[in-house]
Amino acid sequence: MIKIAKLRFANSQRIVARFTITAFKVAKKSLPAYSSKYSKQKYTQHQHLTLLCLKERLNLDYMDLVQLVELMSKIKIIVGLKRVSHFTTL
Repeated sequence: MIKIAKLRFANSQRIVARFTITAFKVAKKSLPAYSSKYSKQKYTQHQHLTLLCLKERLNLDYMDLVQLVELMSKIKIIVGLKRVSHFTTL
């Protein structure tokens, strides 16, 4: 029973990673990195849009999304986050 649960968890992580990769590629093609040359440039629009797409896909609220990204370091690597933003930043 535990092996089945581990397989399901690993499979769901792969699905989330694939979705994140696809969303990030689409965001990079669709948006400029920053909305203004005067922005703080801590996070790109690509990163924001990818995280918002992930939030909607998984039906999470902002706090849960930030916790998920902190737990799944693979998402941080895919999106290129050095640190996870506060949930109010999203």
